[in-house]
Amino acid sequence: MKIFLIFFTLFISFNILAFAGGETAKDVNHYLIQARIQYDNSRYEEAIELCNKALALDPQNKEALDCAEKAIERSRAGLKQKKSERKPIEFNMIVNTPAPYLPPPKIEKPKSDTISLKGAIEIGLENHLPIQIALEQIKLSRFKEKEAFRELFPEATLRWDETSGRISSKDYMGRKYQLKLQHPLYHGGELKFTWEQAKVNLKIAQENYDKTKEDYILELTKAYYDYLKAIRNFNAQEALLKDLENDLAMAKKEHEVEVSSLVGFLNVQSQYNQAYYSYLSSENSLSLAKLNFLQLLSLDQDDGVKIKIDTELIFKECAIDLEECIKLAYENRADLKINDLSLQAAEFGEKVAKSQQSPKIDLTGTVGKAGEVATPGKLRMSDDWFIGAKASLPWGPNTMNYSYTNENIAPSLTSFQPTKDSVHSVRLNILDNLVSYTEAQRSEVTRQQAYSDLVKGKQTAATQVREAYFNYQESALKVKTSVQNRELYNRELAVMKEKRSMNEAETQDLVSAKIKLAGEDINYTSAVIENKIAIAKLNKAIGIRDHFK
Repeated sequence: MKIFLIFFTLFISFNILAFAGGETAKDVNHYLIQARIQYDNSRYEEAIELCNKALALDPQNKEALDCAEKAIERSRAGLKQKKSERKPIEFNMIVNTPAPYLPPPKIEKPKSDTISLKGAIEIGLENHLPIQIALEQIKLSRFKEKEAFRELFPEATLRWDETSGRISSKDYMGRKYQLKLQHPLYHGGELKFTWEQAKVNLKIAQENYDKTKEDYILELTKAYYDYLKAIRNFNAQEALLKDLENDLAMAKKEHEVEVSSLVGFLNVQSQYNQAYYSYLSSENSLSLAKLNFLQLLSLDQDDGVKIKIDTELIFKECAIDLEECIKLAYENRADLKINDLSLQAAEFGEKVAKSQQSPKIDLTGTVGKAGEVATPGKLRMSDDWFIGAKASLPWGPNTMNYSYTNENIAPSLTSFQPTKDSVHSVRLNILDNLVSYTEAQRSEVTRQQAYSDLVKGKQTAATQVREAYFNYQESALKVKTSVQNRELYNRELAVMKEKRSMNEAETQDLVSAKIKLAGEDINYTSAVIENKIAIAKLNKAIGIRDHFK
C-alpha cells in the first residue's frame, strides 16, 4: 500500500510539472507570435517588449533573442535625428555584451531672463497685424462719424470764373464770383439718425479692437505656457536620461559579473530606450512650441528671442463664484458689448430707412456779382443771385417733387438788362420709390438678426464662463492630486534607493521608481500650467484681464 501511494504521488507531481511546463511554453509561443506581428508592422518598441516577456519565461529562447536583436537594430535606424547624436543602448544578444553608445547631445536651448509673458504681450501687440487693422478701422469709423455730422449743416461753395472770347467780330471778357449755400431743411430725421448710427459704429470699432486684442493675448498666453511646459518637459526628460545612463552602466557591470540576469539587464535597457524615445519626443515638442510662440510674436526662428522661465511656477488657488463670473461677463465682455451696439446700430438703420419715406425739403441759393464787357472797355459788375427750394413727397411707390426758383441774372453782352425769373415746378415720378420699401424690410431683418445675435451671445458667454470655471476646478484638482503623488513617489524612490543599497532590490526596480517620479513631475508641471491657462481663459470669459491671478 505504501509503495502504491509513493508511485501515485510521483505520477501526480510529474503531470503537474508537465502541465506547468506546457503552459509556460504556450505563453512563450504566444509572445513570440505577437512579437513577429509587431515587428512586421514596424512597431519595434512593442516587439521588444513582447520579446522581453518571452525571455522572462525562457531566458535561453534563441528565437526571442534574435527577434529582440533585430527589433532593436531597426528601432535604432529609425530614430536617427539630425540634431541629436545620442544613441539608445543596444545589447548584442550573440556575444552577450552591451553595444557602445555616444554621450548626450549638445542641444541649443532657449536662454532665460530676456522676455517674460508681459514683455511678449507688448511685443505681440506691436506686431500683430489684425490689431493694426482694427486700429485703422477705428480711424475710418471716426472719419465716417465726422462726415455724418457734417451733413447736418449747410454746404458752402465759393466760385470764381474768368472768361474771354470773341462774339460778333468783337473780343470780350467776363468775370463772375459767387457764394453758393445748400441746406437740408427737413429729411424726416434721416441725417440725424445716420449720425447717431455712425457714432454707434465708432463704438463698435473700438470694442472690436479690444476684442481682437484680448483674443490675441489669450492665444499668446497659451502659446507662452505651452512653450514653458515644453522647456520644462525637455529639461526633465534630459535630466532623467542622464540619471538612467548611470543605472544602465551599473546594470551592464552587474550582468558582466553575473550578479544580475540577462532579463534584468534587458529590462533596464528597455526602460532606458523608452526614456530616450520620450526625450526625442520632448525635443520635437519643444521645437514646435517655440516655433508657434515666435510666429504669434511675428518673429522669425532666427531672431534669437529668449524666454524668461518662471522657475517657481507656484500654484495659487482662487476663490471663484460662478454666478458672479457670469454677471461680470454680461457687463464686461467685448463681444456682448459689440452685440448690444450692433442692435443699437440696426435700430438706427431701421429709423433711417423709415425716414426715407418721409417728406424732404432742401434749400439752395447763390449770391455774387457778374459782368461782361467788349474789349477794350471797363468791366462793370452787377448783382447775380439765385434762391430755390425743393420738396419731395413719397406717395406709395411713387414720388412727387415740387421746386421753386427765383433768380436775378446779371447783364451780359447779349442781354443789356438784368434778367429776373421765378419758376414753380411739379413732377410726379412713377415707381421710383420701390427701393425705400426694400430698405425698410432689409433694416428690419437686420435688427431682428442683431437681437438674435445678442441673445445667442449671452448664452455663449454663460457657457464659456461655466466651461472655463470647470476647467479651472479640474486643473486645480489635478495639481493637488499631483502634489500628493509626488510626495508618495519621492518616498517610494527613497525606500527603493535604501533597498538597492542593501541589495534587496534590483536596478530595474530603482529605474522604474525614478521614471515614475519623473513622469509625475512632468504631470505636475502640466497641471500647474493648465491651471494658469484656465485662469487666463476665465478672465477672458468674464471680460476682465488679470481679474483672477
